[in-house]
Amino acid sequence: MERLPNILSTIRILLTPIFLVLFFEPELWIKLIALGVYIIAAITDFFDGYYARKYNIETSMGAFLDPFADKLLTLSGFAVLPFIAADQFPWWAIIAIAIRDISITLFRLWARQKKNRDTNQFLSQT
Repeated sequence: MERLPNILSTIRILLTPIFLVLFFEPELWIKLIALGVYIIAAITDFFDGYYARKYNIETSMGAFLDPFADKLLTLSGFAVLPFIAADQFPWWAIIAIAIRDISITLFRLWARQKKNRDTNQFLSQT
């Protein structure tokens, strides 16, 4: 059970390119399968967080994998929007959202690493 959240994050990472490949197929039924793949990937995000909280599971790998998988899936969903309705979802807006999300995620990872480093340094001094 301890590795389940990381396994779910990995599944989400693997499903993202499958979603993208299926989405760009011309047949509507394949696009619907792509939507199903995206929904399944989003559900793994829910269960990843649920099990991590329920069993109080936190690993350094999970601290990296979960936000990476989340951003990858979310940004892939945003990236296809201009192909659905270019007039409603301009590329500049998608790029701005992507830059913002990636920047915030990198900042959070940096802050977490700095906090862990500062905590370890404090503990070694006491």
